[in-house]
Amino acid sequence: MIARKKGDEWFIGGINGTDTRTLDIRLNFLTPGVKYSAKIYSDDSTVNTRTHVRIDKINVDRNTVYPAMFGANNGIAMHIVPIR
Repeated sequence: MIARKKGDEWFIGGINGTDTRTLDIRLNFLTPGVKYSAKIYSDDSTVNTRTHVRIDKINVDRNTVYPAMFGANNGIAMHIVPIR
């Protein structure tokens, strides 16, 4: 996993090897007391698009632990922005 910050936005990404796994992504680096909106992009063969990318949107804060489920050779990307 890798995380980068630009201004008050966060970008997180990760890719997986050949074994299926779940990884708990802890967001405890976010600013205390601030609520955020996260868009999560992940591989999903059941999504009926050309790219088979699932997009979920959830509200998060520094106490959030997101259980990322990785299939073999899949990945995830997150874009996290403060809710204004």
